[in-house]
Amino acid sequence: MKTLIKTTALALTLLSSSAVFAKTDKLVIDATHSFVQFKASHMGFSWLLGRFNDVEGVLMFDDQDITKSSVKVTVNTGSLDSNHAKRNKHLTSDDYIDAAKFPKATFTSTAVAQQGEDVLITGDFMFRGITKSMTIVAQEVGAGKDPWGGFRRGYEGKLAFDMTDFGMKGKPGSAKSNIQLSLFIEAIKAK
Repeated sequence: MKTLIKTTALALTLLSSSAVFAKTDKLVIDATHSFVQFKASHMGFSWLLGRFNDVEGVLMFDDQDITKSSVKVTVNTGSLDSNHAKRNKHLTSDDYIDAAKFPKATFTSTAVAQQGEDVLITGDFMFRGITKSMTIVAQEVGAGKDPWGGFRRGYEGKLAFDMTDFGMKGKPGSAKSNIQLSLFIEAIKAK
């Protein structure tokens, strides 16, 4: 009987201590150090680069099992900045983004996997009221304590899509319709 009690106590101790190490951390996206950059063809002659300045969201990170991690990112589509006010107005109009009707774009992960140095984040990308399953290919930039006693993680991720898949003008499948997004995310562990 004493052996059974000792074995049970040891098993419970091991289970409870492993649960401490396998916890999932909640990290909140630091909006002042995060943005989404876009790259699009300008009539096939050059590249148009810009960014969305207003990004928020949450990362749930499990460092013992990345497949238990998740990501939710929301972008304010009206925060588009192409470094030219008239072009910003045109790109946020109903010709393209239609920010008045669709003020938010979101990405909500459905699966996370590690593949070498890459983190593959598959999820539902909702843009202009249309939702499609897509995969962000991300790499960790760094992780650790900051000077203020907090803990941060930084990631860079890439995603590409055909703008006609989301109801924007263009020629389906052409290089001119391809939009490339780069996500630069810094997140702080919630206290």
